[in-house]
Amino acid sequence: NTMDVTPAAALVFGIPVTVELRDALQEVQINAGRLAGNCIGNDTAPCMPILIKHQVASLMSGQIQHWNQLTALNSAIPKQLKPFAQAVSIVAPPANTRVAICRRIRGSGTQATTNAVFLNNPCNGFAYPPARTTTDPNPGIPSNPLTGPIVIDNSGSGDVELCLDDFNNGTNVSGANPSLKKFWAIGVQSTENNSTLAHDYRFVKIDWYAPTLLNAANGNYLDWVEITYQWKKQGQPNAPGPNKLALLKRIALSAGGPAILGPLNLSKYVHPWGVAGYLALSVNGHRLGLNGTFNVNLPVTPYTHRPLGLPALNNCRVPVLDRFAKDVLGNHLLPL
Repeated sequence: NTMDVTPAAALVFGIPVTVELRDALQEVQINAGRLAGNCIGNDTAPCMPILIKHQVASLMSGQIQHWNQLTALNSAIPKQLKPFAQAVSIVAPPANTRVAICRRIRGSGTQATTNAVFLNNPCNGFAYPPARTTTDPNPGIPSNPLTGPIVIDNSGSGDVELCLDDFNNGTNVSGANPSLKKFWAIGVQSTENNSTLAHDYRFVKIDWYAPTLLNAANGNYLDWVEITYQWKKQGQPNAPGPNKLALLKRIALSAGGPAILGPLNLSKYVHPWGVAGYLALSVNGHRLGLNGTFNVNLPVTPYTHRPLGLPALNNCRVPVLDRFAKDVLGNHLLPL
């Protein structure tokens, strides 16, 4: 009520899993006919394993304590379902199948994104809370090192990377894995991270789509939000004066422009499965490619959580098409 909140750009997020969990998911999805037979260990888009939104929500809320609560096709006997860890034969499962979650602390935008997109939290009063550590006073299923899930709070994205590394390798650089045991772990991360594959985690597809700019801009990939600038409303204490306000509005509009974001993405966020990172917003007046086609050099999405006519951005909303979106020639277009 006291702040003006202005969308600046869209940022694409993803669900990272430890490398050994990625390989196991690839094996069972090869057995199920979803992936090609040579996909294990392959980081390209056709070989990315798939999790559906409901599975991610079940994991992130702590409903699944250990991986054998999920079933998969048995590699030895076609058409027979077995507990997940028992269904793999090429990939060695960890000795303990408890689920580990490398999440972020309260106040993290990455954690807030995951909560909103997958758990509808805090978007309504009936939403599932995310799984929590034993010292976290918030509601939610607590961490349980004996039965699972094992929930680790991390202050930054770099801490999430170390947490996932440790659970994959049985190390304890992060301090999150004092037992020095391997666990199949899942985490939260924006796609600005690990494009060089320096860390032992990989992103997965959600509902069959990779976390690319193209898939987010086309409305196929769901895990993204609009990042914002905010300042005090006029009439509030410490509100910016006219000149400062004009400058703030100009920064909010220009810093998220496609001519800035395109080169940034292509220089830093090119993954083996595609280009990720940031999208400019048509609702801020940025134009789509010719005939509404996506241009990775000038990336713009016509989707927004704040369509024109609504007073404020709310990332809890389902994103909708900006009905005033235009292509580079000024034609009004809503791409299908």
